[in-house]
Amino acid sequence: MPYINVNQVDRTLASSVKRQVETLVRSTPARNTETPDFFEYVIDVENSLFSGSFSNIYLAHHRASPEQPLVARVYEPTARIDARRSIYMKVLKHIGKNSQWCISTWDIFFDDAGRVVIFQEYCIYGNLRDFLKVNRVYVPETQMGQWAVQLYLGMDYLGGCGIAHRSISPKHVLLTTAAADAERTIVKLSSFRDSVLYYDHIIGTVKALIGGGGRALNTGAHFQAPETFEEGRTFNPVAADVWSYGATLFFANTRTYPVRYGTMGEAARNEQAVELAGPRIEQALAGARNLTPAAKSWLAGILKASPQERTPFEAIARDQWFQRTEGAGGVVAAVQQQQQQQPVLQKVNTGQVQKENPPPPPPPPPPGPVENAPSLQLQQEQSMQSQASQQSVSQTSQFGATPAASMQSFNSPSRALMTQEPSEQSLRDQPPPPPPPPQKKQPPGAPPGNRRPPPSV
Repeated sequence: MPYINVNQVDRTLASSVKRQVETLVRSTPARNTETPDFFEYVIDVENSLFSGSFSNIYLAHHRASPEQPLVARVYEPTARIDARRSIYMKVLKHIGKNSQWCISTWDIFFDDAGRVVIFQEYCIYGNLRDFLKVNRVYVPETQMGQWAVQLYLGMDYLGGCGIAHRSISPKHVLLTTAAADAERTIVKLSSFRDSVLYYDHIIGTVKALIGGGGRALNTGAHFQAPETFEEGRTFNPVAADVWSYGATLFFANTRTYPVRYGTMGEAARNEQAVELAGPRIEQALAGARNLTPAAKSWLAGILKASPQERTPFEAIARDQWFQRTEGAGGVVAAVQQQQQQQPVLQKVNTGQVQKENPPPPPPPPPPGPVENAPSLQLQQEQSMQSQASQQSVSQTSQFGATPAASMQSFNSPSRALMTQEPSEQSLRDQPPPPPPPPQKKQPPGAPPGNRRPPPSV
């Protein structure tokens, strides 16, 4: 189910999204650790995958499914997360195991000291940012296209729930094996800490967010749309997520940003970010030697600096390059079916949100099997990795005993791939990738699926 278009609202879609948002807002996402269900999980505190100032991540599993590796993210009281009222927690609980293209959340608990424990699926190849950095690879266009379809389906599911991710970037895209093919690597959206409800279920309109606010020009900022930097300007969070989606895919192929906001200085905050970003994005696309003209054209529409000129979400799948991508067949069929149905549209007053030209009607959820057109409602049990291994994990549920550990990535095993040449811009920014490094020694207790390099993409 797609996002609600700000200029043309399918009343049936709007009614469905309203119900989803109302359910999400009313939900109580977390339970106390004193409940019996908490003790059905086993956390291996000796097997730390990540250790930070506000949270730690450990391997875990459920006693009823010991062969299925999970992770337990433990937020310390210093993170100041209200597990029962936080929109972040409510979003995680609402997504649950309902979309195979979004990281699945099994359970959320809190204790009286203010800790929060989130049990989620374990994606064995880690996040896309670390994968690219450690292996120094360039994702080929064919693989980029397949991942574009998968991320599109993840965003499509969020849209039907009234959720805008607001932080799509390589760091928040996780890699793992496909359920039906252990040699095939797929991607999932994760980290919904910055997510917002883009649909106001009380007023019945798409919300407008305020840009600027002293946004730091760090690495993650380079995946934010230009209009989000302009101080005091309102922007459409859905249109901004579309830009972040395109920037993430562009970076995977070229290992460069579509635009470097740091070169703009204060001008980026003074209503000039969109104006200054346009030529820079065009230059970056022109220098992308790994992309065919068709792929560049598709990305050019998504990465338009002006949100009024940018490809709306529901039009992404109508591009011929996208339609030729492996796995997009079901999406294309859904688009064609929606066009034939010609749903009744209602013009709406967009209020603060700047209007865009009305696009064609949005597509419904794609039908079909996972390999051709993944179902957005497929339960998590069908999408879990077939390579999940039996773990012998010491019995402990004392998640408060958080041992000191060095910061680690989720897992970034070496991968032998990518023969395409980098873009001219990336050659200026960094040296070309060397041969893939030797496979690193796996941490003790890691699932056997991590003891081999991922299949060539």
